[in-house]
Amino acid sequence: ALNVDFLSFDGQIVGLNNEVKWATTNEKNLLQYDVEHSMDGISFTKIGVAVAKNSAENKYTFIHDQPATNSNYYRLKIVDAEEKISYSEVIFLARKDKNNFAIFPNPTKSELNINLVGMPLQDNLVSYSITDMSGKVWLQNNITVTTKNEILTADMTSLPIGMYFVQVNINGDFSVQKVVKQ
Repeated sequence: ALNVDFLSFDGQIVGLNNEVKWATTNEKNLLQYDVEHSMDGISFTKIGVAVAKNSAENKYTFIHDQPATNSNYYRLKIVDAEEKISYSEVIFLARKDKNNFAIFPNPTKSELNINLVGMPLQDNLVSYSITDMSGKVWLQNNITVTTKNEILTADMTSLPIGMYFVQVNINGDFSVQKVVKQ
């Protein structure tokens, strides 16, 4: 573990931009924070750098001026003076909710139902993934659906207790919701 304690890490939509903010304490011998972005929560790309202040309490802000239209995941790659690396948790910002799907029950202990009511099923090919807060993919599936009201079922029995992102992808349009596994 690197010498830093996170007080907060979050973001908000400000006009056409996404604002990513974090606050730390006990920074020691840190070099920088690489701000990384992803549209799928899996593959991240560096989009900016904040030089570490290495003082008792610190606040940082990064403006992403060209975010994706739908799903935006962010994490921080923390680099110390010896070039050791650690990662923050992943946060999610949805620019607009074109696609609506329902998940139930939430929280769940085993099965999670994904109701695709109102989603544009033009090619009838739907993929979904369930990732944890660090971006690790736990479940992934590609399904051909036959009706607009198709309900998909994901077996979450083997997943550890915690918070997850459910991402549904239809024809390149992503929509994401959070689910709690009990």
